Amino acid sequence: MITKIKYIEILKVTGFCFVIFIFIGFSWFLTESFSGQLQDFIYWKIAKNSNFYTSSIQDSGIEKNLLPLRNWDIANLETQAESAIAVNIEDNKQKIIYEKNKEAVLPIASITKLVTALLVVENYNLNEKIIISKSAKEKKGSLVAGDEFFANDLLKLMLVESDNTAAYALSEINDQENFVTLMNEKVKELGMINTSFDNSVGIGPNCKSNTQDLIILAKYIQANNPEIFELSTISSFDLFDVNGKLKRNVKNINQLLFDTSTEFKDKVIGGKTGSNPFAGECLLLIAKSFDNKGYIITVVLNAGKNINDRFIETKNIINWVKIAYKWK
Repeated sequence: MITKIKYIEILKVTGFCFVIFIFIGFSWFLTESFSGQLQDFIYWKIAKNSNFYTSSIQDSGIEKNLLPLRNWDIANLETQAESAIAVNIEDNKQKIIYEKNKEAVLPIASITKLVTALLVVENYNLNEKIIISKSAKEKKGSLVAGDEFFANDLLKLMLVESDNTAAYALSEINDQENFVTLMNEKVKELGMINTSFDNSVGIGPNCKSNTQDLIILAKYIQANNPEIFELSTISSFDLFDVNGKLKRNVKNINQLLFDTSTEFKDKVIGGKTGSNPFAGECLLLIAKSFDNKGYIITVVLNAGKNINDRFIETKNIINWVKIAYKWK
């Protein structure tokens, strides 16, 4: 005969199993149907109101699969960027941990050069010699018409200093118009349906994308051509022409590479700046996540008109997600 105490114990075990079953099913439903932030909010409400259920869920390992988890005691972040996003990537999982107007299609200025770099790395012989044309020089870069460089050095110059002449020269050898066609075909192939270009440099208002598409691009580059992001983190290098003549020292214009705070020191994996009168200040950055198990991609578009605004807004987002989420 079952004693009263044993009966109560059976009810507790049954209740626990039922809670776990419901929570797993509900988590799956939320993941499939809603944003990760709603899922986090409901878990947070459970955590705030039921110590028994929370400890049970933690002990079961379910919480680990939901990390990073939003801490709703931390207020939402306001950014002056017109559009912004932060996504945590771990293994094959991705989670949006910050967003503002993520679907807005906007000019992206020199972030365009990441697609230029992608086509160069995937299709060019990087030891090829390229002569700087007058047309390339007119793109307001730093190089002199008639100078000759290896493709790899122009690629570095384009990614480190965002040099317009280097970008145009790289695309020009394959015919500028044809190269831009290939750029548009490539982004459509990647599923970047809101992205289009009319030049390889990022000049003007018609090189456009949204933050969601740029996450796709960054993920693809990191998975397939990580050397592009590696080049983008070179702090400085000496630029030589094909004859070994030193032209000048090139310094990286991404200020966050030199940030010594714990959020950035030795954590930046890569990125690309962008700036023009139509796009405002823009920045795509990829950095190690705070649990060191994956990486975070942030994008800010039209973050302001001051050159520092793109770095300030990106830093604000990174600092915020560090405290607004539970990482371990």
